[in-house]
This record gives sequence, structure tokens and C-alpha cells, in this order.
Amino acid sequence: MKTALLALLFFATLIVACQTSKEEKETDVKEKAETSQCYLYQTEKDTVTLNIVLNGDQITGMLSYQFYEKDANRGSISGVFKGDTLIADYTFKSEGVESVRQVVFLKTDEGLEEGFGESVEVDGKSKFKDISSLKFSENLSLKKTSCR
Repeated sequence: MKTALLALLFFATLIVACQTSKEEKETDVKEKAETSQCYLYQTEKDTVTLNIVLNGDQITGMLSYQFYEKDANRGSISGVFKGDTLIADYTFKSEGVESVRQVVFLKTDEGLEEGFGESVEVDGKSKFKDISSLKFSENLSLKKTSCR
């Protein structure tokens, strides 16, 4: 009788342990799942939109600049979050010409601020000379918004 009771207790413990492990794995998968994030900068005449899909620290998405009396450009963005800094390549067309330039955004409580600094041309791509010396502009602060 004691042996049967101990065996029953052992199997019940084993079942509970397996269920807990399965729930933990499901939680891990959900945490690693892709999430969408959208950001917007808008004034009376200017608009910048950034829609990204975050998968771990990797991002992909679309970035669009529409400044008054300047050529609009829209394209894809692909990069990585390093801490609170998003470093990405922006591939876009403007005036029918495809270009690639590096973009850097600093994550804030409200959204993202774009970084500006000295650029150099490397292998046909505009890249920042020194990311650590970038100035992040509160004037071009993209606020987190709902994705449409």
C-alpha cells in the first residue's frame, strides 16, 4: 500500500513538473516572438514615420520622411538595437535613385530621437564617421504611436 502511494505521488510530481516546463517554454517563445512598434514625428508641414518589427534585438521595417519643400523618401530599414540605440541601414529611393544610408535612433521614454553627425561614404553607403559623437535631436523626436 505504501509503495503504491509513493508511486502515485511520484507520478503526480512528474506530471506537474512536465506541465511547468511546458508553460515556461511557451512563455519563452512568446517573449522571443516578433512585436510591431510604430513611431511618428509630425508638424504642420513635416512628417516622419517609422514602423518596425522587433525580433529580439533585430529590427526590420519601413521609414518615411516627408519634409516641406523637399523630396520625400520612403524605404526599408534593417538593423539592431544595441542597448537603447537603434543602428540601422535605410534603403530608399529619392528622385528615382536608390540610396543606402545609416540611421541611428536613441530610445527615450516617449519614443525615439534621431541622431545626426558627420558622415562618410563607405562602399556606396553613407555611414556615420563616429556613432559615439552623434547629437540626438529633441527637435526630431518620434513619438510612439499605435500601428495601423
